[in-house]
Amino acid sequence: MGLMDFLPHITALATGGVSWVGSYLMSKKKYRQELKSLEESNKHEIEKLMKQHEIDINSLKEKHAMEMEKLNVEHKHKLEIMDRDSENALIRQKQEQQASQQSALLQSMSGGLAPFMEGLLNNPNIKARIDQGIAKSFNDDIKK
Repeated sequence: MGLMDFLPHITALATGGVSWVGSYLMSKKKYRQELKSLEESNKHEIEKLMKQHEIDINSLKEKHAMEMEKLNVEHKHKLEIMDRDSENALIRQKQEQQASQQSALLQSMSGGLAPFMEGLLNNPNIKARIDQGIAKSFNDDIKK
């Protein structure tokens, strides 16, 4: 058994080894190319998503600003309503106070006049004149 007996086996092993190394290098090169294209593709997708999120964030900021402005306007409106209500309550209170003062004044005035009027109506001379005036006006109405 000489070297010639192993030569076909050595040749097959060498060819297999070279083929394996060549396949390994080609697959590695192909892997790197695919990885690079995926990275670029992902990079574009990531940039697109970042822009979309940035747009969404700006939209949310604008929406929030509008809501805050709306709340501020509503708050100012409520404060104005409360101010007007309190002013109306004060005006109403003053009017009630004036009305009660006027009522008290009228009662005191009528209370002072009541005995005087009662005295006049109970006077026989005045009663007679009132009766004559009523009879005269009644007769005048009948004549017409």
